[in-house]
Amino acid sequence: MSKELFQNLFSQDIHLVTKLKKNIKTKSLTPMFKAYMIRKRAIVETIFDQLKIVRWSIQDTEV
Repeated sequence: MSKELFQNLFSQDIHLVTKLKKNIKTKSLTPMFKAYMIRKRAIVETIFDQLKIVRWSIQDTEV
């Protein structure tokens, strides 16, 4: 996303939540709490994916 578009949306109180890449620094406009929560979201998504895999493997063994 371009910096202009980000600032335009931010000024209209539109805050997009996206995953942060490791090599990208947090923008100064983004509060630190939101940045922290975005990073934690990736961990939660990984756990959900692992649980889905376990569920599928259990269903496969029951059939």
